[in-house]
Amino acid sequence: MSPMRCRLRAGLWLSLAVLGVPAVAVALLVAAGPGTSRLAQAQSAPPQAAATTPSPAAGDSAQAADTAGKGAPDAAPAAPAPAAPAPAAPGPMTSAASGTTAGNAPGQRISWGTDYRTYAKVTGYVNSLEHGNRLGVTYASPAEGATIYRQNSALVRENKSGGFSNYPVGTVVVMETWLKSASGAPTTQGPIFFMRKERGGFDPEGRDWFYGFTDAKLNLIAEGRDGRVTFCRGCHVSVANRDAVFAVDR
Repeated sequence: MSPMRCRLRAGLWLSLAVLGVPAVAVALLVAAGPGTSRLAQAQSAPPQAAATTPSPAAGDSAQAADTAGKGAPDAAPAAPAPAAPAPAAPGPMTSAASGTTAGNAPGQRISWGTDYRTYAKVTGYVNSLEHGNRLGVTYASPAEGATIYRQNSALVRENKSGGFSNYPVGTVVVMETWLKSASGAPTTQGPIFFMRKERGGFDPEGRDWFYGFTDAKLNLIAEGRDGRVTFCRGCHVSVANRDAVFAVDR
């Protein structure tokens, strides 16, 4: 997908996602037409029923006990077999970079990147069509990640197609977005978008980034690498040569 087409589709997706439209409906609306995405096809497929192992019926257990007792009328009845333990509930997703728990429920405060305003500020207000046609201000941490962002931005300004550096594990890039007036001035703060670089192998095709976005008060809307952040990942992968970070500073 080209970066421009990605930006147009992402703007529509974001508007619907922030309004609470279910992820499947968002994917189908955005992907409708000849270019239907694999995400829409996957989400429209009926879920497969999980395989279960039937437990023996109580009558079967009783019959087995009776059979075992034949020929030994004076013997004590056999003790019933202990019940099988219930399967453990799936645990939360764990960040490969920090080891902290991710996958918080929507509406909870995001558990990482909340101090982003202490990071290096790597852009001023930038028009961002892919983030709902809002103004965006970007922050990056640690210092090495911020330096790479600025270096890659310089290459973008020069229309270079190569020479970009990759970000170190643990880099966090945050874009704070703002609605704008007719004159282009920022007015009301909008959603905040987060990216965190994980260890190699977390998501090789996605350049190993973990995504999240919140409302203006840092209440989580979605995070991960699929589901409602699929379009975040899809757009960023379109600039894989920049390590999946657009690095646009104006």
